[in-house]
Amino acid sequence: VNNLLKRMMKMFAIDKYGNAVFPEGVEQIDSDAFYNNKELRVAVIPDTVKKIGSCAFFGCENLEKLVLPEGLESIEKQAFENCNKLKSFVMPDSVIKIDECAFKYIKLDEPVYNRDKSILYVYADTNRKERIVLPNTVKRIFSGAYTENTFEEIVLHEGIEQIDSNAFLN
Repeated sequence: VNNLLKRMMKMFAIDKYGNAVFPEGVEQIDSDAFYNNKELRVAVIPDTVKKIGSCAFFGCENLEKLVLPEGLESIEKQAFENCNKLKSFVMPDSVIKIDECAFKYIKLDEPVYNRDKSILYVYADTNRKERIVLPNTVKRIFSGAYTENTFEEIVLHEGIEQIDSNAFLN
């Protein structure tokens, strides 16, 4: 019963410093868990979390620091949409599914890669036309990586092994 309550829990606490507080052993962050929360500034996701639900952090406009654990497998649609102060983070190698628009309308300072930069997950939305040159380390461009980006040219090197469907959506 205790594990079931942890998985079903919709709301998580935020301490007086703006840090998310998660129950011990939580395995997923449910949909809408922090939806439009203006107090949240830091989210260090526990190592036990495997899934972040849709709109879990939607509209958390003051979220500045995000640490995703190795072991995280899935990030659902709109999970971090409109997190305007989130400028960078590292995607763990364990992530196998990111739904479209999971990171829509965030203004990243730099692209989001896995630790060895072999997978490009989200390209920094520059809102301007430019020539994009991918690092030689990139082997895969994840679905939705360039959602709603505007650019004139992208240079792909010979080492690219996989371009997922919808990698260049809109």
